[in-house]
Amino acid sequence: MPDYRSLRSALHRDPTNRWQTKMCVEHIVEKFCTASENNGIVTFTHEDICSDESFAGIGDKLPPLPQIGSLVFANIPLSDDGLKSIVRAAELFRFPQLRILVLSGTKISNKGVKAFANAAKADGFLQLQTLMLDHTQVGDAGVEAIAHAVEAGRLPQLQALTLQSRHLGNNGVKTLAHAAERHSLLQLQMLALVYSSRFLGIAM
Repeated sequence: MPDYRSLRSALHRDPTNRWQTKMCVEHIVEKFCTASENNGIVTFTHEDICSDESFAGIGDKLPPLPQIGSLVFANIPLSDDGLKSIVRAAELFRFPQLRILVLSGTKISNKGVKAFANAAKADGFLQLQTLMLDHTQVGDAGVEAIAHAVEAGRLPQLQALTLQSRHLGNNGVKTLAHAAERHSLLQLQMLALVYSSRFLGIAM
């Protein structure tokens, strides 16, 4: 196993961060491929040395991994480009049994969530049950993309959606309300939203 303490120290001396990207790709692939040793859970936290570039082309580096049931990206500098790489892997059916996707505390925005919704249209998340987007930059447009994917039957197993974001406002929540009125969100057992103070309220 690499000595990550030494790696972090070396990174301060390497302004190009080339070593960081190379080591991180190896680390990421190893984590994905050994998921069965962790009950099918793959977790990346602030202690992991990774960035958007670290996940670039990850779908081409991985075999199909049906043992992965949960992907957790918590409080890491993952933004839209990194998420696009991950959802591209889902489009290639690298995670056919993925049930939980946690993106809390990342830097993803509406752009990344729209890429997720597009992957759902390609049947990349057919088994997904829980999607957590707390403390991200996701706002109205992202919520609308998810709602449309649910209504279109592209997230047939989704049961829980959580989003705490100051970027969420009237339009996004109204989209969910209208979908609920059309009985398009009956599959959701938990919908937890903490939204911008400018939004007054919603009855689901």
